[in-house]
Amino acid sequence: MKSSTNSSPLFYKVVSELDFTQNCRISSQDHTRCKAFFCLVVIFILIISACTDNETREIKPVSSKQPVVIVISYDISRSPLTRIPPPDAQSLEKLADFVTVNKGVIVFGRIGNTSTSDMPFVRFDNLSLDTTFPTVETLSARTRQIRECRERVASYKAARRDFADLIMNECRVRKDAWTNLNAHFRRVNTFLEEPSYNEYRKIFICISDGIHSMPDSTSTLNVKISPEVNICTVGWYGDCKNALGENTKSFESLQGAIGYVIKQYKQ
Repeated sequence: MKSSTNSSPLFYKVVSELDFTQNCRISSQDHTRCKAFFCLVVIFILIISACTDNETREIKPVSSKQPVVIVISYDISRSPLTRIPPPDAQSLEKLADFVTVNKGVIVFGRIGNTSTSDMPFVRFDNLSLDTTFPTVETLSARTRQIRECRERVASYKAARRDFADLIMNECRVRKDAWTNLNAHFRRVNTFLEEPSYNEYRKIFICISDGIHSMPDSTSTLNVKISPEVNICTVGWYGDCKNALGENTKSFESLQGAIGYVIKQYKQ
């Protein structure tokens, strides 16, 4: 029996879920205790929800309306180390977040000898995160959703960390004697011209000093990146626009290039 006009219908719904019969008699003291317990449960749920929302918010940069495909390449030839800054984990994770939010694709390539520069890209397909859930009416269902959301966020963060670690490990060893930019740029064009990326925004981040060097001293950089691709160079020595086109921006660090990309593509 409903004991007072001030009792909310939601309270009786929760009481019903706890296997109380709708016809049971609840004394005013028991009613107060149940109401206090219910308030504590709600507060607990809200606290967990807030914590989960904060965790998710940490990995949500601005989103663009179009999906993006990003090729990030690193020069592993024995060029002067001061010209080519190594990528850092924070910048790589920020780039992963941007690609994930925009339902995009990110691949990594190495620039070096001909065999290195023409190697297939390393593709990262596990960088995805979905924190949307259908609306539910019960606290127990909401609690399960919160738990699953936290598990998804933790799984994504682990994949993002593996992504950054793999690239940084690949970039630590710089042993190739030559830098075949022509071979690598042909690989970049081939990848980005695939029909599956026709509707994507295309970005190429090239971390290299830009010095094309081959055993044949007459060899020069003569392969251009497609004009529909937006290019960011990091550590490039010389005029990158003259070498790569007007749609090229030059940066001193990967952090600067990624910051530009995110700002440029937000809508």
